[in-house]
Amino acid sequence: MNIKSNIPNFITLGNLLFGCMALVTSSVELACIFIFTAAILDFFDGMVARLLHVSSPLGKQLDSLADLVSFGVAPSFLALHTLESYAIPSTTGEKWIYIFPFMIALAGAWRLARFNIDESQSEYFKGLPIPANGILWIAITMYLENEIPSATTHYFVLIMIALSSLIMVSKLKLLNFKMKSLDWANNKSRYILLILSALIGIPIGIFKSAFLAIPAVLLLYAVVSILHYYIFNKNEIQG
Repeated sequence: MNIKSNIPNFITLGNLLFGCMALVTSSVELACIFIFTAAILDFFDGMVARLLHVSSPLGKQLDSLADLVSFGVAPSFLALHTLESYAIPSTTGEKWIYIFPFMIALAGAWRLARFNIDESQSEYFKGLPIPANGILWIAITMYLENEIPSATTHYFVLIMIALSSLIMVSKLKLLNFKMKSLDWANNKSRYILLILSALIGIPIGIFKSAFLAIPAVLLLYAVVSILHYYIFNKNEIQG
């Protein structure tokens, strides 16, 4: 076995390990920590592969399998936990609603399969990247864990399940950060997004909640991406 060529794959397996741990722990806080750790490892496996020049088809497949567990299946259980924690009627006729959170896993699987066969996504993403979905559900879960529940909390969770799932499988063009250079001209929208994220996310995190800052930044990410691809740079859209 060539150790060097498999270093990124070992990091990816770490991502999968933490995703599995998130599924079996009885602590919601620990599950969120494990998913966040998996997201960090997911960021570094690709970076390490590029630095070592050892990207491979095996790594791509491992990455998708790990991501499905860590950012698709595990967030489904976070959403399920949240629904069970709030006032949904437990009569037989209402129990079907507990299947609904697994839309997240199904949408994540669809998005990853499409990503693996769609070469255009080397230039931009189509739909919400599944690691961002995992981080979104950490934020939603932890925010609601610290809030006094209301009669409509479960409706909010159901709406967020539907929205996050639909955005993942959508073909909405979103910026990626695989920059070919660091110059301003070719990365203007990315730099603007980073600056605005700091200007908006940091105050929300300090004065309101860090868990509210994450959805705010993701919404900003979608807005900047839409302006970039659909308003100012329509010629970059190839299908």
